[in-house]
Amino acid sequence: MRCKIKQMQGAALLLVIMITAIMSIIMTLMLHQSKLDSKLASIVKQRSKAELKLRSTQAEFIYHFMTTPLSFVGPNYSAPGYAFDTIVDSFDGQKAIFNRVTVSVQDVTGLVSLLPLDEKSLNALLVAQGFDNDSLLAFYDRFNDWQDLDSLTRLSGKELGDYQEYPYFPSNIVIQSVEEMAYLLDNEVYTSIRPFLVLYGSGYMNRHFTPEALYSAAGIESNSNNKEYISSLNSSESEVDFPSGRYLVRLSYSDNGVFLSKQFHLLRGLGTLQPFFITNEQLF
Repeated sequence: MRCKIKQMQGAALLLVIMITAIMSIIMTLMLHQSKLDSKLASIVKQRSKAELKLRSTQAEFIYHFMTTPLSFVGPNYSAPGYAFDTIVDSFDGQKAIFNRVTVSVQDVTGLVSLLPLDEKSLNALLVAQGFDNDSLLAFYDRFNDWQDLDSLTRLSGKELGDYQEYPYFPSNIVIQSVEEMAYLLDNEVYTSIRPFLVLYGSGYMNRHFTPEALYSAAGIESNSNNKEYISSLNSSESEVDFPSGRYLVRLSYSDNGVFLSKQFHLLRGLGTLQPFFITNEQLF
């Protein structure tokens, strides 16, 4: 009898220990989940603050463009008795700090345009990536087949059905975005030249607004006296190369481990009803 009682007591003690262990595990998991939820809430809060910071900076930046001559004459314009404060020092993508946000403005005419096609500059970019004459010819066969209206395939081109993973390509219309170049080039090449391409440009590369990185990416010899040369041009009002009114604006903000960037195209409009347009707005 005593043996059975001891066995029952032992079993009860073991059951209590098991229940206690299970409760401890549950409490530990709940505490861990609570910490994760708290951390996630903090991250969401910091991201929301960063996004709000970018939005407010974007609004102030556009207001600055609207209320100063910056978009018309550029930041480097100078004339006797003429001066105004500016957020950025150039329109070639150089970074500046405004409201603790990193800001850069790139006049799109300083990049390589696809419409109209700046073939000379695009060739320089591709040659710097290792393309020879045959590779260039093959690329332009694909590029032209991508856009022409017919179904005739050029020597090294591709038409409908030739893109195995994308059976509905090409659409045989004029290229609609820079990202379409990813289907015509190797991923490594596309990734390397993507920052220097713009869909709607001027058909030639305006050296006044060309970023330094594009010189090296295209294998173009950079004139060490380029800035002095441009400054000398700006000293004469008749020879100033004014901005195009089409800008790629990038904003970046980092705080408490959260990094957020925004970019958009800012286009100068006509008249006073809508002096600027915002297109291709991206948050990442």
